[in-house]
Amino acid sequence: MSDVKLDLKFGRSHFLKQIGRQSIWGRRGLLKANAVWLPLSVFLLTDSGRHDPRSPLSLIPIFLSAMGWILVSILTNDLSDSRIDRASGKERWISSIPRAGAVGIIIIFLLGGLGLLLAFRSPEGAVWLYAAAILLGLSYSLRPFHFKGHGILGVFVYSLSCALAYALMPGAWLKAGWMALSLAGTVVFLDKWVNLLFHQIIDHEADSKGKIRTYAVRAGLDSARRILCGMEGLASLGMLAVLAYVAVHSGEWRVVILSVVGVSFAAAAAFAGLASKRSKMRTALVSELSWVYLGLTFAVFRVLPLVLLWTLALESKALWWALGAARVMLAAESWQSLRYRYE
Repeated sequence: MSDVKLDLKFGRSHFLKQIGRQSIWGRRGLLKANAVWLPLSVFLLTDSGRHDPRSPLSLIPIFLSAMGWILVSILTNDLSDSRIDRASGKERWISSIPRAGAVGIIIIFLLGGLGLLLAFRSPEGAVWLYAAAILLGLSYSLRPFHFKGHGILGVFVYSLSCALAYALMPGAWLKAGWMALSLAGTVVFLDKWVNLLFHQIIDHEADSKGKIRTYAVRAGLDSARRILCGMEGLASLGMLAVLAYVAVHSGEWRVVILSVVGVSFAAAAAFAGLASKRSKMRTALVSELSWVYLGLTFAVFRVLPLVLLWTLALESKALWWALGAARVMLAAESWQSLRYRYE
């Protein structure tokens, strides 16, 4: 009897650790919501965002709704690919519970995200954009659509879903200007395209065995890597465009912001270049992605939001909590990137 209790206790502990590692603090979990910090900080920098009296309070449901979208998309994908994941030795906590319960959990997160938008009386446009992001995220993994297995169309659908959830929905809520909205939506779309194609390349063997016709499987690794290189270039140009936009609108803080971002880029790019040449430091990230792109993503997506939120918090004390939350989450994501490993 004691042995049975011990096994149950160990199994429960392992299950809870899986949930934490995969859906909370892991790189496939809530830290993915960090992509929302750049659009939010850029929107708040503009007059429409900064002077909207609802904006400080709106950030909480916006961020929590983005987290809901993340969990719905990832857990749906894990549940859809459960057979393939087991065959390749991957453990996903959502696949280890009865299917009805797993579907129920996903529905709770889905309704929770929409419920937050409705409860806080977000603009109708924000609700529709979020609903569109959810539908695209589900269609990426679920049949009969299953865009994940439709080559380049799957990459487009998932990237568009990210742009809707991380940039366009928050922008509609904060009534961002069209230029800020266009730049933020485009740069998120391009960055997520690079991110997904990178993961398709490193998942190539497992997807091939599982007969999932991703773009990397359909086109082959050489073609996928060529497209990845081109999209890295476009994403890098998009990040530079956002940085130029911020410089134009940051007034007296322009020199400080550009200096901090510049130093951050140089440090991250130098580290990526060094890591790519040393076997002990080399990871899939530095092997597949260029030092220029890695340096820019660190500087623009992780450092720039912190600097912008700091300057904005000096004017509005209500934003100090956002700066603190962003600092913790972005630091955790950066630390995980340094220790990146395939999962």
